[in-house]
Amino acid sequence: MNENIKSKLIEAVKEVNKTLKAYEPGGYLSAQRIPAVGEYPNQEVAMSFEQWIEIRLNNEIFYNIPELSNYVLLFSGYLFVVTNVIDKDDTKRRFKEVEVSITNSPEHYIGMGQWENDLNEVKQIIGSSSFKFNYSQKKTRVE
Repeated sequence: MNENIKSKLIEAVKEVNKTLKAYEPGGYLSAQRIPAVGEYPNQEVAMSFEQWIEIRLNNEIFYNIPELSNYVLLFSGYLFVVTNVIDKDDTKRRFKEVEVSITNSPEHYIGMGQWENDLNEVKQIIGSSSFKFNYSQKKTRVE
């Protein structure tokens, strides 16, 4: 991952971590994966802590990493998928580490091209098909 993309990804992750305190279990909270289009707000109800992280991550990547914004839109905000949350604590809304991968499904793809080609371009931009990040806001790590 080049340093420019990594620093932008760290900023996006910091923004996600700032929103964790807002999460409430039980499906009472909704958020946007991508910006509202027209009169529809694109709100999605978060049914789990993992889903909340995933929704917020796609949203923050859209806003913080212009190189990936179009791809997030092409996949309707489902570009990045949370695959594992290590040592999560739903009550304190914390975790040790989150593992994220690029989607491998065309289910939400609305682009006009080949979805596999777009995913390969995303892999080239971030230098991998997955990454990990920690909870810390002061010493945020992205690997």
